[in-house]
Amino acid sequence: MHPLARIPRDLFVCLAPPRCPGCDQRLSPSEPAGFCVVCAPLIEEARFGSACFEYGGPLAEAVRALKYLGRWRVAEYLGGLMVPRALRLYRGRVDAVVPIPLHRKRLRTRGYNQAELLARPVARMLRVPVRRGLLERVKAGRPQVGVGRSERALALRGAFAATESGWPPRVLILDDVRTTGATLDAATAAIKAAQPVTLHRLTLAVTVADDVS
Repeated sequence: MHPLARIPRDLFVCLAPPRCPGCDQRLSPSEPAGFCVVCAPLIEEARFGSACFEYGGPLAEAVRALKYLGRWRVAEYLGGLMVPRALRLYRGRVDAVVPIPLHRKRLRTRGYNQAELLARPVARMLRVPVRRGLLERVKAGRPQVGVGRSERALALRGAFAATESGWPPRVLILDDVRTTGATLDAATAAIKAAQPVTLHRLTLAVTVADDVS
């Protein structure tokens, strides 16, 4: 657990008043936690079945804040936004949620795995556990900005390893953003090599370029 998670909520709000994860504007006491009234209408649902939203605008800013600016508390809200699609697609169809893991070096630097934080509200509403020890990232990633689909797939080959036991029969793999699908494909390959389980996928967002794949 992140050290700040132990701070009582009321005290935390006094120390750090809620801000919009999209534009960082301070929210008024009458506004619910989440995107402000300006940013909220700009969030677009994804046409891609296993992604919840299109990656861009305020949502992209929120994801960047979560991953790179230490705004880990926004994950509970963003994960909650994933719940309606998760329930519609996977209610009663999965036995556990497995978040895409970070390499131990990245996890040590960031202090948390954003996919795991997003997975918690989803798993809670699906009434299944989050299983984080079944899949491990054994190959550290490198920046993939501007890298094409085939290059991403090659870079991620062998990036994950799965345990050979303890897998429930039906699993939902969850990640934050799908760009080319290479990360999810690499994780799927590792899991399939270990256990013949039924796999489903869900991401918070999908880049527009991958929305038709």
